[in-house]
Amino acid sequence: MERKVQRERSSMQRQLRRLQQQLKSERRRRQQLQAQMQQVRDGQSQQQHLPWHYLLWHQQQQLLRQQQQQQQYLLQQQAHLPQRPLHQPQPPPLLQHDQEKRQRLMQQQEQHVMPVEEGTRQHTQRKRRREEQGELQPREEEQHRPRQHGNQHPGHLVEDEWLEPELPIAQAPQPSTSQQALQHSTAGAAARRSTSEDRSTQVTPFQVAIQLIPVLSSAPVVSISAAAAGDDAPVGPPVGAVTSNAGVALVLAAAEPKFAAPVTTGKAVKLKPRTVSGLQNHGSGKSNGTAAAGTAAAGSAIAASGSTSASTTPTDDSDSVPDDIREHPFVHLPQRLASTTTETVLVDLRRAVTACPGRLDLIPLLQEARDVLSRRFLCLEMQKKLAHLAGALIEHAMNHQHQDLSKVRTTRALVRLALRFLLMDVVVSAFIVLDQTPDGDFWKRFTDTVSHSPPLGPSQGSGEGRNTFALCLARELSKAIVTLKTGVRPKPEDLMRIKHMLFCSPSSPSRFRRPDFDGWRQDSCERIDEQ
Repeated sequence: MERKVQRERSSMQRQLRRLQQQLKSERRRRQQLQAQMQQVRDGQSQQQHLPWHYLLWHQQQQLLRQQQQQQQYLLQQQAHLPQRPLHQPQPPPLLQHDQEKRQRLMQQQEQHVMPVEEGTRQHTQRKRRREEQGELQPREEEQHRPRQHGNQHPGHLVEDEWLEPELPIAQAPQPSTSQQALQHSTAGAAARRSTSEDRSTQVTPFQVAIQLIPVLSSAPVVSISAAAAGDDAPVGPPVGAVTSNAGVALVLAAAEPKFAAPVTTGKAVKLKPRTVSGLQNHGSGKSNGTAAAGTAAAGSAIAASGSTSASTTPTDDSDSVPDDIREHPFVHLPQRLASTTTETVLVDLRRAVTACPGRLDLIPLLQEARDVLSRRFLCLEMQKKLAHLAGALIEHAMNHQHQDLSKVRTTRALVRLALRFLLMDVVVSAFIVLDQTPDGDFWKRFTDTVSHSPPLGPSQGSGEGRNTFALCLARELSKAIVTLKTGVRPKPEDLMRIKHMLFCSPSSPSRFRRPDFDGWRQDSCERIDEQ
């Protein structure tokens, strides 16, 4: 019996060893197959990327050859320029067009200069002959002639008919002079032809200024006055190049002094970043709906482009606000940096209003939003972060800030109202900074959900002075939330007072004296630094 059991055990052990060997061989076979498949995939990927690498190398070689040809041509030109050979070397195809253009310009200049020199020489000869023959009038009669403008040449009054069609006039006479009636109409036509040819072949500072118009939209607040340009300012840019706002005039004035014509008449005009209709910063001035009278006629020539355009509106309210209040971190809003991409950053209000259940951690969201809004400028990544934080705050408000606080104890209601005020201030500031107009239905749904009802009376069992302070602050917060629901931030003085009472007063709620709100207390003592 024992032998039988031993034989069975030995047979089972042999079978087990055989199975283990089979498993090892099967494992090795699978590893070999996987290695072969990986090699096949690598070969396919290399074959797919090979044409692209070859194409890039081929393009680089072409660029190198073109650069070498250009350098050789320039060296040949410098070597043979003093000798002026009859047969010039054939330029490369890339520079042939530029050379032909320069030759045409030189021919045009020679055609314009040669007739003028020849006509002037013949005119002096005829004048000398008439003087010898006594045909000229005495010098006293010349003194009775009307005095010419300082920048006009006397040759315009005594011109021959054969010189008029080809004589280019560099400057048109002033309308106030009496010499305009003495000039022939063909001379004006020739002047228009010559000036149009010159403009077609040159890049003027006005064209550069037109290309710089979108960059001005992100500039800080500046002001210009109509009296800055004197009475002797020349005529502005040609017809068809009028500007639509005062910002274009600033660019033109920087490009060339002759374009610094007055934009408006009367009061100074100030530029500010365009705010959304219905979402404006109360401290930065209210829009009057129309620009100044001088810029209204030119508004149809160049339209404002994109969301970074600037609007020209008088800001009477901002003049009365001191700079230390307007630039305080409690009031200041950052500006967006111009981006090279066409990507638009917006708050997804539809998703935020319909999201459920929303985030519960409100304090970390407010801290991150404060860090973003305390910057001077926002890049594209910071704009995306601000839009994300605004959406998260709206989600939290829709799900956790709808309770009516009119019957809640004053101290507890004060904390809830303060958090709602900070939340609404961040959301409205985000819409203003991102230049976004929210959908009316979703915005109404959001604002109707957030309750702003203040507590009815002081709480029981507390000191009278602290109760009075808490009740007054709760009512101030309720009024500020009502203002924020309209899409407008409260006045800078109100924002300063409310936030100072929340974070910096000895009677501030104990919740806001915690280290979580140390960042706001630092803002009350520090100016905005460049970041």
